[in-house]
Amino acid sequence: MEQDYEAPRPALAAQWEAAALAAIAAETNWTALAPDTMVSEAGVKLSVDTNHVISAEGDPKAGKDTYRITIKADLKDLAGLRLEALSGNKLPGHGPGRAADGNFVLTEFSVEDAHTNRIELAEATATFEAAGFPATAALDGNKEAANGWAIKGVTGVEQAIYFMVKEKRTSEPNSPLTPTLSPGRGRSFGSGF
Repeated sequence: MEQDYEAPRPALAAQWEAAALAAIAAETNWTALAPDTMVSEAGVKLSVDTNHVISAEGDPKAGKDTYRITIKADLKDLAGLRLEALSGNKLPGHGPGRAADGNFVLTEFSVEDAHTNRIELAEATATFEAAGFPATAALDGNKEAANGWAIKGVTGVEQAIYFMVKEKRTSEPNSPLTPTLSPGRGRSFGSGF
C-alpha cells in the first residue's frame, strides 16, 4: 500500500497543472501593465522583456535600493494591484529572489498617481508569507531589512502579492501610475526580484 502511495502519478500531475493554468487564465479582471520608465535609486540596471517582465541586473553596492516604475495606462475602476515575483533558472535557488536560497524581502510598496499623490492601499495579501514577514508589512512604512514581505521556505516558484486600493480609482487615458518598490537586504535575504 505504501508503494502505491509513493508512486509517481504523471496523469494526476498533468491534470492538476491543467486545472491550475485554467484557474489563472480565468482571472480576467487583471490587466498586465507595461513599464514606461524604470529607475533604480542605487543605479542598478533595470531591463524589461517582451512580456513586460522587469529584471534587476546585479545588486546595489550598499545592499538596498528603491525602484520607481512608471506605467502609462487607461485604468477604469482600479481596485487593486498584483506584483508577481517570477522564478527562473538564472536565479539562485531558481528565485524568485536573489538570495542563495531564492528568497527576497519587499520592505515597502507604494503607488503614486499622475500628480504624485500617494494612492492609499487598504490591505495586502500574498500567495505565501514567510514566518514573521507578512504581506501587510510591505505597507507599514518601515523600510528596515528585517521587515517586509518575504517567501523564505517556499522559493523556486512564482509568488505574488496583492494590494487593494482603499477607494476604486479611474485614471485619464495614458495617465501615469508609479509603483515604488523597496526591496531590502539582510544576511539571509536577496535584494530584489
